[in-house]
Amino acid sequence: MTRAIESLRLSKLLPAIRDEFGQVPDLRDPDASAHFYPLPDVLMSGLAMMFLQDPSMLEFQNRLDERRRNNNLRTIFGVNKVPEES
Repeated sequence: MTRAIESLRLSKLLPAIRDEFGQVPDLRDPDASAHFYPLPDVLMSGLAMMFLQDPSMLEFQNRLDERRRNNNLRTIFGVNKVPEES
């Protein structure tokens, strides 16, 4: 990472991580249904799943969506298109 981070706060780290994820080449088949989700959103979702340590990220996000009309993937991790099970 090229930016200096003043402290190890998640709110400071996540934009830098997203920027790095944005530089990862997308080698997926453009015709595949998974290509509907931007690669940075997919990678941030994987990071969120490890961070939140829930056995089912989708179920966790759905529970939050139902209760609060928002979820951690959007509010904390900045994921615009939440990957779903097919």
